[in-house]
Amino acid sequence: MCICINCKYVKNCSMYNLIEKQHQKIILLSQPIFIPYSSIININILNTNPTRLDWDLVECISFIESPGKWLHYNDNN
Repeated sequence: MCICINCKYVKNCSMYNLIEKQHQKIILLSQPIFIPYSSIININILNTNPTRLDWDLVECISFIESPGKWLHYNDNN
């Protein structure tokens, strides 16, 4: 699972924006303003028809825990 969902920076993060694009999900910001340091992404190949890729950010030096922050992406905080 992507650690981004519990990060303080999720709504402004360029890495999360990239992952959301890969998942073909709603993009939080068209021009994210936060660039994280030393992020590691796991890309899993799912043997489905058609074959899919699952992208998960598993490590990030910039991560600051804020549980459920992604649920409040419309908030100003």
